Order: sequence, then C-alpha cells, then structure tokens
Amino acid sequence: MKILIADDETGVVELLKGRLERFGHTIDTAYDGDRAMRLIRDNAYDILILDFSMPDVTGLEMLQYAKKNKPGTRVVIMSGYAGMDGALAEAAGADHYLSKPIPLEEFEKLIQGYAKGKK
Repeated sequence: MKILIADDETGVVELLKGRLERFGHTIDTAYDGDRAMRLIRDNAYDILILDFSMPDVTGLEMLQYAKKNKPGTRVVIMSGYAGMDGALAEAAGADHYLSKPIPLEEFEKLIQGYAKGKK
C-alpha cells in the first residue's frame, strides 16, 4: 500500500515509517502541513497518517480535504492531546484516532488490517 505519514516530530515519522516498511508498504513523509497537503493533492494514497496539530495546515484540514477530494482514502489521525482532538477527528470523518505515544503493536495491527481489507 502507499501511505503518507505527516507529523512535525521527525522521530515519530521515522519510527512509524520504519515499522511500516517492514511490511513492504511504500511510505512518503512530510514534516509540515504544506508539504503534506501538496503530497495529498498530487498522489493517490491508500492511507494518510496525520498529526492533528501541524504547522501551516492542520491534520484536521488535511482530513477534510481528503474526505472531499480523495474518496476511499483511509485517514488515521494521531495527537498528543487526548479528548477533544479525538472527538473532532471522528466528527470530521477520521477512520481511526491514535493518542501519542502511539501504541506500536496496535498501530501495526490497524494498518495491516486496512491492507488485508484492500486485497
């Protein structure tokens, strides 16, 4: 699957990228909202993994764009602030919400579940 991971925390992006590459997924990365939005506009992704709070363009704005313009794309929102961010992400149509720190085993199962559903 082709996946975009967008987060302004480099360590989070690299950790998640490494975990998913082990399963053979193609991963693009973005460390700010502007780059992430350009990638979303210009590419077809199976899954977007977006940080809720990003510089320039927020994860919520990217989620809303994807739901409107990239139907069928799964969107996972992650945030270090539990509660309101999760409620907003779900209301906007996120397929899943993860609180940071990301539980890696749960994360891998989630993405592999999406991959199996795609086959």
